Amino acid sequence: LFVLAARARARQRARPGHIDGRGAHSGEAYTLQVRPVVLLLGDSITQQAFEHGWGTALAAAYARERNADVLNRGFSGYNSRLLKRVVSTVLSQLGEPLERVALVTLLVGSNDATRPGSAQHVPVGEYTDNVRAILEVLRDRLPAAHVLVLTPPAVDEATF
Repeated sequence: LFVLAARARARQRARPGHIDGRGAHSGEAYTLQVRPVVLLLGDSITQQAFEHGWGTALAAAYARERNADVLNRGFSGYNSRLLKRVVSTVLSQLGEPLERVALVTLLVGSNDATRPGSAQHVPVGEYTDNVRAILEVLRDRLPAAHVLVLTPPAVDEATF
């Protein structure tokens, strides 16, 4: 048993990022590649991405080819001011997947754009500064990751 464990560790060192094993039922050898992570970060539009389709479509596209795992870190009601305060903590709580983040989507601003005087409203200048600060944290903590900044959807003033 000790020899088998030593061989398994040697295989892992020889092939970093891969896990070797045997199928539970078939006994066939397999290799699992440790997959990169796509991190969805933002407000409630991100939080509900698996309900409204765009997160589901992204996860399905990556899952089909076993290319990446998609993690959702969207927060309902958050504006850029609140997200700026918690982004470092959110990244710290990811643990080991943090090392595998290859792509981050950032979608925040819908709540910021509420009417002036509302609790969630953030003036455009502050919003710009907040997004820059969030991007700086992402660049510092995830230097190898690509960051895709998404704009909030258009607002129908007559409806709202």
